[in-house]
Amino acid sequence: MKFSIGYNHDIKLLDLLDIYKDNIEALYFPIPRQYSGSGRHILQKNSYLNEIPEIIKKCNSLNIKSQLLLNATCEGESGLEKKFFLKIIDYIQRLKSLGLKSVIVTNCIYISEIKEQIKEIEIESSVNCYVKTVEHALYLKDLGVDTLTIDRDINRNILLIKEIKNKTGLKIRILLNEGCLRNCPFRQMHFNFIAHAQLNPKAEMIAG
Repeated sequence: MKFSIGYNHDIKLLDLLDIYKDNIEALYFPIPRQYSGSGRHILQKNSYLNEIPEIIKKCNSLNIKSQLLLNATCEGESGLEKKFFLKIIDYIQRLKSLGLKSVIVTNCIYISEIKEQIKEIEIESSVNCYVKTVEHALYLKDLGVDTLTIDRDINRNILLIKEIKNKTGLKIRILLNEGCLRNCPFRQMHFNFIAHAQLNPKAEMIAG
C-alpha cells in the first residue's frame, strides 16, 4: 500500500520524502490563494508561490506524483466566469511544463475542460465531490476523471466501494485522516466557508 500525503507548508517536509519515498505515491498541495480558495484553512506564506516549482522538482526526482489541489467547494461569483477559469488553466499549464503530473478537482465543470486543454495530465476527483453512489461515480468517469476519491462517509461500505470499482474500472482513493463527524450536517457549509476564508485569513468562524 502507498499513501498520498499533503504538503504542510513547511519546505523541510521535502527532506523527509527521501526517507519515505517507497511508501509515498503522491504529494498534493493547494493552488495558491492568488488563484482560488482551498479545502483547508491553512495560512499560505508569501513564499509559497515560489515553493511550488521546488516541490514538483523534488517529487519528480523521487518518482513521486505531484498533485495540484483545486478542491475549494465555492469560488464565489467569479467561479463560472471564463476569465477566471482561463487564469487557472494557464497556471496549470505552466506547472505542467515544470513536470506537474496530476490535478485534484472539486468543480466538475473543470474536469472535461482540463482533459481537453491539457494533455497527459491525470485528473482525480476530490473527496469534496462527495462521491457515494455508482451513478455519481459514472458521471465523473464520463467527464474524464482518471481516479475517484470516494466520500469519506462510505469508507466502511466495502460492498459499495467494490461496486463503484467494478462499474467504473477506475482507481479508487480513500481519505484516511478525516477530521469531520461521519455524515456531518455542517460539512458542506463548513467547506464553503473554508474556501472563502482561505482568501481572507482574518475571517473567523462562529463555532469551531
